[in-house]
Amino acid sequence: MKKEKAKSRLKKIGEEMSKALNSFLLIADQVQLHAFRVQVKKMKSLLVLLSSNEKNKSLFNYFKPIKQIFRHAGRIRDPYLHLKLASEFKIKDQEFFEQQKRMMEEELSLFLKHGKKYLQMLNKAIGKLVKKLKKTNDAAITDFFNTELDQVVLAFAKREFDESMHDCRKMIKNILYNYKFMKKSLGDRISLNIPYLSGVQETIGSWHDSVLVAGLIENRIGKSPRALTRLNDRIRKEERAVTSISTDFWQKVTSPVTEHPEEQKSLMPHTELV
Repeated sequence: MKKEKAKSRLKKIGEEMSKALNSFLLIADQVQLHAFRVQVKKMKSLLVLLSSNEKNKSLFNYFKPIKQIFRHAGRIRDPYLHLKLASEFKIKDQEFFEQQKRMMEEELSLFLKHGKKYLQMLNKAIGKLVKKLKKTNDAAITDFFNTELDQVVLAFAKREFDESMHDCRKMIKNILYNYKFMKKSLGDRISLNIPYLSGVQETIGSWHDSVLVAGLIENRIGKSPRALTRLNDRIRKEERAVTSISTDFWQKVTSPVTEHPEEQKSLMPHTELV
């Protein structure tokens, strides 16, 4: 992969990231905050790919200011998602709703206060990343995709429904975020069924959302006993869905797109959560 191609990709992600952050600071819209966080995840995935060249591992030092902004944005986004999920699952707990709203409003106020500084930090970090970027050869890039795929295969072989499954989803996203950009460079060395892979990560995401909500209410069981029972039933159902779609993962993910239309049609994004 040519150095200029990687720089162009890095700049494009940076521009989208800066645009989303600036829009959020102007109108405090959760859609823009979500867009900002997605671009940060895309940039991190790109850096993971580029760090296949040892000389690029130092890029993560320049990424730290962006990570700092991302984490603060998460302290706004998380309570928003908690409220969204709690409403979706019809959880009735006024104290919880008020607590989450208060947390979100407090962090939003603080974030907006630091908005100008955050934009400066972001743009400075992007500039440094572009400047310090080194070339990553095609062999190392191929190794990156093979390694990520091998780790996903291993995770599905163990199939433990804990944080390791959520980590598996992150690895799948690393592949998805980078594959389209790198497809030409990969040539015929790696060919992936992207609709299927997207369906897998969405299925895991649905399971993880349910687990998240269950965790929110498990200590408030006296207020939402029926909701927790329904959630546990749903979690078991979604675990079966993950097991089903991930069976023969390697064969499916490396098969032509047309060979598994039934999975690709049924696995549509369930929410805006990423």
